[in-house]
Amino acid sequence: HLAGTGGMVSVPAGLAEVGEWIARWGGDLSIAAVNAPRQVVVAGAAQACAEFVEAFAERGARRIAVDYASHTAHVEAVEDRLGEDLAGLSPVSGAVPFYSTLEARVVDTAQLDGEYWYRNLREPVRFGEVVAGLVAEGHRVFVEVSPHPVLGMAV
Repeated sequence: HLAGTGGMVSVPAGLAEVGEWIARWGGDLSIAAVNAPRQVVVAGAAQACAEFVEAFAERGARRIAVDYASHTAHVEAVEDRLGEDLAGLSPVSGAVPFYSTLEARVVDTAQLDGEYWYRNLREPVRFGEVVAGLVAEGHRVFVEVSPHPVLGMAV
C-alpha cells in the first residue's frame, strides 16, 4: 500500500542543517533517520523528494532506490493493517542485549510487540545515537549483516 507514494533521500549533512533545508516543504518531507552526525535520511512525498534532491544535489543529496517514505506520516496508511498482521506476536526476553534504533537504548525484547514494530516503521531511526552509545560503552568492532550494506559508512 505504500509503494509508489513517496521516496527517501540520503543527505551527508547534520540534523539541524537538514531540518532547516526541509522546512520549505512543510509536512511533505520529514527526517526519517539520523545514521551518523553527518548522515541524515529525508523521506516524504515523491515530488518533494525530487525537488529536494534538485535543490541540494551540490550538497550531496541523492535519492535512495525506494518508492515509499518509511519513518514518516506516510506509514500511518498501513497502521491498521500492521496492527492486524502483528497482533499475534508474543515477544519474550532475550539473553543478548537489544539496542533499539527506535528508542536509542537497550530494550527488553519482551517489549517488541506489534505496536513497537509499527512505531519502528513510523518514527525516525536513531541509528547514530545507538552507535555513539555503543562506542561510549567501549565497543570498538561493528559488523553490518544486512543484505544492503548502507550503514557501514555511517558506523
